[in-house]
Amino acid sequence: MSSTIGTTSTGGVFIGGTESGINTTALIEAAVAQKTRRADLLDIEVKENISTMNAYDELLSLTNAVDASLQQLKGPESFFDDTERVFDLKSGTVLTSDGSDFSSILDIAIDSDAVAGAYEIEVVQVAQPQKVAGTSVVDDTADLGYTGTFDIGLSDGGAVSTINVTADMSLAELATAINSQSETTGVGASVIKVAEDEFQLVLTGQETNRTIEVTAVTGDDTLNLVGVTDGIGGFQNQLQAAQEAIIEFDGVTVTRDDNNFDDLIDGIELNLKNEAPGTLISLEVDNDAAAVRDAITTFIDAYNAFRDFVVQNQQIDSSGNIPESASLFSDNLLNGLANQYSNILALNFSNGGDIQTIRDLGITIGNNNKLEIFDPARLDTALLNNFEEVKAAFASGSTSDNIEFRLTGNTSSLSSSSITFDLTTDGAGTITGVTANGDGSAFTIDGNNILGATGSIYEGLRFSYVGTDANVTINTTLTQGLADRALNGTDGYTDSVTGLIVREKASLQAQNTDKAQDANEIRSRAEDFRVAQIEKYAKLESDLVSLNVLLDQIRAILGNNDDD
Repeated sequence: MSSTIGTTSTGGVFIGGTESGINTTALIEAAVAQKTRRADLLDIEVKENISTMNAYDELLSLTNAVDASLQQLKGPESFFDDTERVFDLKSGTVLTSDGSDFSSILDIAIDSDAVAGAYEIEVVQVAQPQKVAGTSVVDDTADLGYTGTFDIGLSDGGAVSTINVTADMSLAELATAINSQSETTGVGASVIKVAEDEFQLVLTGQETNRTIEVTAVTGDDTLNLVGVTDGIGGFQNQLQAAQEAIIEFDGVTVTRDDNNFDDLIDGIELNLKNEAPGTLISLEVDNDAAAVRDAITTFIDAYNAFRDFVVQNQQIDSSGNIPESASLFSDNLLNGLANQYSNILALNFSNGGDIQTIRDLGITIGNNNKLEIFDPARLDTALLNNFEEVKAAFASGSTSDNIEFRLTGNTSSLSSSSITFDLTTDGAGTITGVTANGDGSAFTIDGNNILGATGSIYEGLRFSYVGTDANVTINTTLTQGLADRALNGTDGYTDSVTGLIVREKASLQAQNTDKAQDANEIRSRAEDFRVAQIEKYAKLESDLVSLNVLLDQIRAILGNNDDD
């Protein structure tokens, strides 16, 4: 006889085959395996779905990088969109008449509001605070022996605080008392050790071009007694006079109380550091072509990373098999998105200028449909000499002959269009009728808003009219640059909420939930089957034991131990 030991999934142990000689464990495991085969197949499907979802996550990460690069190159979505993008940036070139480093004289900041042009600056005088000093004392920790009060503050209506002086206060403690009120008064104090056994109290205004004002109120005139004031409203030892900042800007004398000129001209801020009379600083402001070139390069790099992922998922190995890295092999969403990008990149810009395709920018589509700057000089020349056309190639724009009519949204895939709107209103701002190039079905009305009709070529366009004319004709022109077309054209795939990729991921996740539940139910039923089989074979062994006992008894009665 042979016996086998088996265990249930819960750890229970049973011994089979002791009487029958049958390998019941193998029989049961084979039967259970047959029952759970479908669950094992479901596990494989779940694993494949997880691999696909992970690949979709990688795809979305790559397209998000492409979108982020295009966001910098796109145009405003509406009249109200004031987001600063790369085509808005300005840069400056600075030269000095004597060849010195301008940064030692002033700092210059330029933002997108700056108007391109050339400016000349001369820093005649920098603003500075007043500094005054007292006479020397031999010990700054010795009691002064003065008692009284004085008011201290800055000129031009500044806040004043009263300082109380007691006989046991030293020069250092007097400075501390003044500093305890400096946030209010704008006057700070310090004790300087000018030599061995020689200390001076120094008062410093904390604002430029404002003088320190001190008035003795009661008791001893402490600041006069320590040599700061002269007793008649002045100071005994002025180290630095308060003064304003003075510059010559394009020949015009300009003054400020401090060294910051942030309201001198839109988009340009000057911060003075040192005066340099006679040194002329030439500032030339222009579009930041280098920043645009960097943004274009960033887009190309992001797009090429996407293309590498596409190629990775389109190839088979040397044996003709699909490698594990190609989780999206023949995937409709990946192929559709790749084709959408390719079609957009192949389109003309249709802006009416010399730059009509990416090739006119020195960019071509090379191996594996990746972008290459094949002629860097052509791109640089376009940026330097034809900046507005480069901008029009990437960024959308719109014009209208009616200032009361505005583009308020554009998520369309329209490349460019000239539209003549005929509007009727109730005279109070509500639009009652609209035709676009004679078509009354192209747009719908929502109050004073005009929306591109769903399914039409204008879908995604949104305009508003704030006028009250009963009948008005408006001519508007739209241009859609490459960046806007790519963002709008692929949004159906890549949108983080409604995009096809996100929806497919959600579908796969739902499938996995169902498949995992089915697999668990199958295994649960298989375990029930296992228990039933154990009980069946256990009963078989028990019955065989009883039969063998009976057989032994019969043999004993017959006196015959022959197995036959």
